[in-house]
Amino acid sequence: MRCRCCRRRLLVALALGALLTIQLPASAAERTGIAAEREAGAALNRRGQAYRARGDFRRALALDREAQRLNHRLGERAAEALSWNDLGKTYQELGQWQKALDAYDHALTLYRELRKPREEGVALANLGRLHRDLHQLQKALEELWQALLLSRGSPDEAAILTDFGLVLGQIHQDGSGLPWLQGALVLERLAGDRQGEATTLNDLAWVDSHLHAYESAHQLYEQALAAYRALGERTNAAHVETNLAQLDVDLGRPEAAIARLNQALPVLLAAEDRETESNARLTEVRARRLLGDLAGARQAMESALERIEALRREPASQAMRASFLASRQEFYGLNVELWMEQDGRHPGAGFAARAFAASEEGKARSLLDLLAEAGVDLRRGVPPSLLAAEAELGRRLNAADFQRRRLSGLAERAAPLAAADREVATLLDRYEQAQARIRQASPDLAALALPRPLDARQAARLLDRDTLLLEYALGDERSFLWILSADGLAASFELPAQKEIEAEARRAVALLAVSREVLARTETRLSLARLSRLLLAPAAPWLAGKRLAIVADGALLSLPFAALPDPADASGGTPLLARHEVVSLPSASALAAQRRQRRRPAPGTVAVVADPVFGAADPRVATPPTPAPAAPFARLRYSGDEAREILALAPPPAGWSAQGFAASRETVLSGRLARYRILHFATHALPDSEHPELYEIVLSLVDPQGRPRDGYLRAHEIYQLHLPAELVVLSACQTALGREVRGEGLIGLTRGFQYAGARRVLVSLWQVDDQATAELMRRFYQGLLGSQRLSPAAALRQAQLAILHLKGWDSPYYWAGFVLQGDWRRGEV
Repeated sequence: MRCRCCRRRLLVALALGALLTIQLPASAAERTGIAAEREAGAALNRRGQAYRARGDFRRALALDREAQRLNHRLGERAAEALSWNDLGKTYQELGQWQKALDAYDHALTLYRELRKPREEGVALANLGRLHRDLHQLQKALEELWQALLLSRGSPDEAAILTDFGLVLGQIHQDGSGLPWLQGALVLERLAGDRQGEATTLNDLAWVDSHLHAYESAHQLYEQALAAYRALGERTNAAHVETNLAQLDVDLGRPEAAIARLNQALPVLLAAEDRETESNARLTEVRARRLLGDLAGARQAMESALERIEALRREPASQAMRASFLASRQEFYGLNVELWMEQDGRHPGAGFAARAFAASEEGKARSLLDLLAEAGVDLRRGVPPSLLAAEAELGRRLNAADFQRRRLSGLAERAAPLAAADREVATLLDRYEQAQARIRQASPDLAALALPRPLDARQAARLLDRDTLLLEYALGDERSFLWILSADGLAASFELPAQKEIEAEARRAVALLAVSREVLARTETRLSLARLSRLLLAPAAPWLAGKRLAIVADGALLSLPFAALPDPADASGGTPLLARHEVVSLPSASALAAQRRQRRRPAPGTVAVVADPVFGAADPRVATPPTPAPAAPFARLRYSGDEAREILALAPPPAGWSAQGFAASRETVLSGRLARYRILHFATHALPDSEHPELYEIVLSLVDPQGRPRDGYLRAHEIYQLHLPAELVVLSACQTALGREVRGEGLIGLTRGFQYAGARRVLVSLWQVDDQATAELMRRFYQGLLGSQRLSPAAALRQAQLAILHLKGWDSPYYWAGFVLQGDWRRGEV
């Protein structure tokens, strides 16, 4: 037994030991070392900023990275946030947009945790500038507005005002941003901010040039150029030279434009500023074209497209890729123009075929990438933490969207609904970023070579002797049509400008959607006849006896070509459908990508999901609450008849159905549908043009006791499914629609099912009639699964012709609303 003295010594020793485990205040020398490291981190930030201002982005990047690592190690969170902000700027200058987005997101998170509202505003403004560069303008405007609210009275306010005004003008295509830009200029001059003043002068000039105020634009550009040169900012000066060169082209001064570009391009090349370089090359194309130097224009175009293709691959997010490519469609359109101009000078020399290949390069490229990725397990080898973060954000997004749907339509809940909309938008952004991080981390995706679009010969190999491919490309000055047969390019034609074609197409679609009304029928016929003359008359000599695969563009994507009058009928009373099967394709290259996919045919024939229960007042609810709230959607009574007719042609076990309460979101997500070659959904759909990821199929919204449940099957969930179906039928309203993205087409449910594995999707273009749709589907499946065993394209044509000849249903409203997208061959259906 120890004595008391020993115990005291032991207690003292234990106390000293405990003290030694506590981080004691640093000694003077240690404090000096830490202070020196902090100053080193700050110095790295300053040096990175200096190199970035000079356009030496590679050196800036190395310094920014070193600063971020050092500040993180020191626990200097404010300094680390600044380093992330600087990293984002440098990545953005280099066109590495996904890395820039991640860096800005890190900075924003840190500033919010540190409760630094002004700095938070700076990070939000940087995000807004990035989304502006990616042409996600509405998102950019919202971020810049939030940044403005946080930056009032701060030195950053003027720069954010400038960006806000520029984006506002881009969205509205007018002078609405000018007051914001002019306000920024006043603040910058009061503060003596020469760099900010130069930026605002350049942006004011850009707006004036787009408003055709060329003299004012020229003066402002020259002022901005002089300011940047005085500051020694060579890269920014080269940006202004590029803008001045574009102005020279607009004013018909191509020689002056080329002289300016000869000064700007070496600086942009040295800075590795690929985005501005690509814009400069595009301006060079236009200048050389004005001079008649098509060879020089061709060379400049190849350089521009090389930069665009490299930049296109940078974002891991598919939405960002699609937005970026949409904002660069003028490159692809001008490339088509150049080839067709050369074809006009040298007919038969193969330039029209080159133009077709150029058209394919600009069509549905994000879809083409997605189809290539569909065979890759994106999640294999990805850190579990990233997968868990995505799953949690997906769950929260669905919950917020479900709450938003419950609030919609109730006037007294306008404020909560607006808050729910904002929450959904925020969660959707975070969910998209989580998916992008998974894509970045996926080793299988990193090893995947993205497919190249087809040329005319390769596209012709997709065709059989009975099929023609008609591909349209709409342009500002003129549009084009190419006709391909199994033997190659048969012909090409110049068509009117996009504005004329799209105006008539939108008018026709609007009339078709109401053409059951007698008063609208004459106008509908006249509009369709005009479109037939515009779009089909040139191709008339080639059409006889052929199936038509249509690659549409712009507003033509929503047009049912089968309803256009056959150009072979002088009276104009015979629809194209009468003599031709008609299918739609996003591009010839997308069809080739689908055909390359190899999989075993599913054992079952057809699965039907139909007639869900939308509200507690439905008589199928066993114990409805009192009072039972009204259902948000009307029951589709004929959808149950559809299901019974289909199952009569494919009885169990070949056919299977989920109806009533079983027609649920859980049923679809369970994986059971992967066992069937045909999937049929007979229910409502909810388009969402702002957020195509939330385009929804409406399934049962209550359980058997009438309690609410989430019955919205969202497009982002469909992307996650494995559905190797030969055919998906969406027997609901407006299922063909989605957000129209230039160059990509309509992004909505169809794309989700194609990525999930569907070879063909049958969808609707407008609010279809329930009874007529049930009859159309009954006849469609009789042709498909009955004794004739027709292909989906042939079965659809036969069914539509039958509806057309029924009394009271001859209007195209009843029979033309459904279109088949994808392969026309029967395959394993």
